[in-house]
Parts: sequence; C-alpha cells; structure tokens
Amino acid sequence: MSDSWKECEGQVVDGEFPLLAHLGGSDHSVVFLTQRGRNNPEKAAIKFVQADPPNAALQLSRWQQAAQISHPNLIKLFETGRCHLAGMDLLYIVMDYAPENLAQFLPDRALSPAETRDMLEPFLETLAYLHGKGFVHGRIKPGNILAIDDQLKLSSDSISRGEAPPPVEKPDIYTDPEIARGATAAADVWSLGVTLVETLTQRVPERKDREELQFPDSMPQPFLDIVQHSLRRDPQSRWTVAEISTRLHPPATPPALKPAAPAIPDSMKPAPAKQLDAAAAAGPANNSKTLVQPAASIDPLSVPLSTVAPLPASKQHALENQLVAGRSTSHRSYYVVIAVLVALTVGAMIAIPRLRDRQPEPDTTASMERPLSQPDQPPASVRIDQPAQSNPLPQSKQKQTASAPGRSAEGPEDRSAAETAHSTSVDSMKTASEKQFVRKEQPSTDSMAAAKAAPSSLAVGSAAAPEVPASGAMTPGEALNQVLPEVSARSRSTIHGTVRVVVKVFVDASGNVTAAEPASSPSKFFGNAALQAAKRWDFAPTKIGTQSVPSEWLLRFDFTQGNIKVLPLQSKP
Repeated sequence: MSDSWKECEGQVVDGEFPLLAHLGGSDHSVVFLTQRGRNNPEKAAIKFVQADPPNAALQLSRWQQAAQISHPNLIKLFETGRCHLAGMDLLYIVMDYAPENLAQFLPDRALSPAETRDMLEPFLETLAYLHGKGFVHGRIKPGNILAIDDQLKLSSDSISRGEAPPPVEKPDIYTDPEIARGATAAADVWSLGVTLVETLTQRVPERKDREELQFPDSMPQPFLDIVQHSLRRDPQSRWTVAEISTRLHPPATPPALKPAAPAIPDSMKPAPAKQLDAAAAAGPANNSKTLVQPAASIDPLSVPLSTVAPLPASKQHALENQLVAGRSTSHRSYYVVIAVLVALTVGAMIAIPRLRDRQPEPDTTASMERPLSQPDQPPASVRIDQPAQSNPLPQSKQKQTASAPGRSAEGPEDRSAAETAHSTSVDSMKTASEKQFVRKEQPSTDSMAAAKAAPSSLAVGSAAAPEVPASGAMTPGEALNQVLPEVSARSRSTIHGTVRVVVKVFVDASGNVTAAEPASSPSKFFGNAALQAAKRWDFAPTKIGTQSVPSEWLLRFDFTQGNIKVLPLQSKP
C-alpha cells in the first residue's frame, strides 16, 4: 500500500464518505475516519484493501455476508464498494468507529488475570455463536479487539464461512500453521491462544522453525492450560471453544448420592397389626399355620420356660427391704448435700463482705461509729442508689465504683454505704419492720443539698481524676474532600461489568485519615488505585456531645467502563 495516505485526507469516496483523518494501516489495508449519514452524520471508519481481480468479488461477498450477522460483541458493518484512490483500484467497507484497541493498551501494561478473564468470557461466547452458524473470525489479535462506548468488541470484516483467505493477507504469528487449508474454527483457537499470551505477558510466543510455540510456564491458571491446548500444531488435538469455556468455568461437582437402601423381601416384612391380633386370639397352633414370622424375629410363645426355681418368699421380702433401705439412704444423702451447699452459700455471703471491709481505709472508724439508721440522716445505701447530679458517670458505673474493694477513689460517704450494707446483712437482731424502713427511707433535704454541693466522689483520695468518656448525642461525620482513583479510560475499557473495591479508612478526631487498608478487592490494580485515593480524603469530625472523636469509614468504589462511583459509609462509632 502507498506510504502517502496523509495526502488523501479531505477527499470524498463515492461522493458520500469524506476522508477526515488517516487512522493507520498495514501492508494490505488502510483505515480512515469518515462520516456516514447526511441528515445526522455519525463518525465511522472506512477500510480500504487492494482489489485483487481474482478475489475482489469474493471479498465483497464475504463483507456482505458478515454485515448480516448481528451480535452485541461484534463491530457493525455498513456500506461496501469499489473505488479508485491514490492511483490504485481499491475495495472499501464502512464500519463502526472504535477510538481504541487492545494493541494500543498493552505497551503500557499487561492485563491482570481478572481483567483477562473479563475480556475472554464475552469473546468465547461470540466465537461459539459464529462457529455454531458456520462462520469463523479468521483474524483474532489485540489490534482487532476494539473499544466502543466503553465496551470491548471484535472486528467483523474478516468473518467468513471458512474459504481460503485472499492472497493479500500476509501470514504472521497469529496465523494458524495450516492456513493453506482455509480458515477454520481450530485456526480461531490458535489465534486466541497467541492473543492470551500477549495479553498476560506483553510479548507474543516465540517460534523456532516448525516446532511448537514457546511461551512462559509462569502464566496463571487456567490460562496456562488454555494456551497449552490452543497452540498445538495439530488442529485436531486443539481444544474447542466449548472446552476452553469449560476450563475457564469448571462445572460444580455434584454431591455424592447416598446408596439406595436394599429392598426388603416380603417374607422379611412384619405382618400387619390386625393379623398379629388374630393370630394371638387363635392360639399357638393356629398362629404357626396362618402367620408368617419375620426371619429376624422370635416368637415369644416358642421360648421355653426357665428351669430355675423362683426365690423363696422370705428371701424375696428381704431383698425388697434392702431396696427400700437403699432408696431412703440415697434420699438422705441427697438432703445432706443440699444442706452443705446452702451452708457454703450463706457462709460466702457473710465472709466476702467482711474480707472486703478489712482493706485499710482512713475513714472506716468514723463510718463504723454511725448508727445503723436514724430518722434525720438516711443510710448511705440510699445515697448510692440516688447519686449526686454532678457525677458525670452513668448510674451503673457509680455503683461499680462504690462497691469495688480497695478503690482509692472512694469517698467517706461511699465507704460508709458499703459498711452499712454489710452491717444490715449480718445483723440478725434487726427486725423486719426496721429493714423495711431503711429500704423505703428517703434522704433528708440537708443531705440532698450537701450531695449536690459536694464534688464527685471519684475525685476524693486520688491524685488525678480519670479520663471521662464523651457523652451526649452523636453527630456523625461527613466526607468533605472525596478523591476519586486516577484510572485512565483505557484501563476502564478492559472492565466487563463492575469492579467493586471496598477500602477501610481510620479517621482521627480532627477529620484526617491516619491509615487505610483494603477490605475487599477483586483486582489488584483497581484496588491499589482506590487505596491511594482513600488516603487523600478529608472528613468533618464525628462528635459525641461537643467533643470530637475518632471514627472509621468504609469507602466503596464501583469501577465501570463509563465512570467511577464512590459510596462512603461510617462504620464506627
């Protein structure tokens, strides 16, 4: 083909298709950007090949047949014709315009195994569709895997029914060794194997003379098995598209079936209940004639009587007396065990408070000298149940602090409460009416005022007050600066469906991200891009009451061919 195709830009083919820009070409073809449609012109690509007289009519017929095939993963073909351009007699075909192809993407990086699987799955389904209708693709290679509107598609201009390709087609590494016999389904499998090697390694297999192609054994499974069975020189020994799909998605192993239970002969089955009743009423003689007994059962009437003499009446009464005595003894032992357990429980209830009160306390003497209960001063146990309003801790925490032994933070009133409660539990001389009075007695007005005016009991006897957790209503945080992953459109064009990545980020009380880690990621490439973006986020801090607190977030990134969406979700607090 001519090397001066740039000079043809601006010309119009057949008065309908302007050559807007030279897109590229090969030894036997050239492609331009054009437009089709007069009212609403749309971008399209127009491809030119040399009109070899013996094969020109065959080429136009192949294009017309391929244009009748409709599949979502195939490039659409439109008008075909013949023209004279750059001093040559050419054939042309107009098709969908694809701005990118896989051959342009691979020099930057190889596809990951997950991306390769996403690319391979729809193309296997497309090849199965073509082979089922008697067509073959004939030219599978990265340059013919195109991207249109963020969707990968196969070229269609090389589809045929298997006749030999025109002589302008120059064989290359993607061409089946037996191409002289014509394009076949096995030839498509060969081209697919070479494309897989280049997709995963950025290099095509090496060929030495007529030996098998050499490729790295380090390719991941199942792609290594697919390549090994696709690049065999013998077409008959290559895998079919169906076998490749099976290796890519092995069928689930069915659960092991339980062996069927052996059939029970009629002679082994037990007789119905009505027959058994009738046989019992008829007696032993009739029973043996009318009833069929199971082989594994024993007729109780046929068992001989025991020859051992029964026990004498005196020995039988003595045995019964021993059994009765044994039962009464066991009953007495049971009650003894219960009594011991009750005694141990009561002893523990009395001993534990005494041991607790033996801890050295500076104010124990003053509190022990107080009367058990007085009308003008309520017992400390009531003040524990009704804490001062100035104490910031919840009621359950205050009770635990007041009852813990040896805690230096207890004040005199709290220790008096513990000792008063202990005195109440061990003073057996106190009447029931007095105890009831102590439980129902309310604190006087003077003691309530003193409790409100006094500082928290936790501050008494300690060098520094412990840290008080934040309390109040929680105000959730908010994502302020949402940074999207930096992924090119070329990388997203390899996505089939949606790649979902979840990143967990840790945010401090100021709203800054201190750390991030992947929670789930099916793709290492997209997962790393999402992780780097998550580290650059900023948040409005979470607040409990008026105090800012740290938080944790889950950031879900959804990568599609069209765009990137993110959904932040606060997980803690």
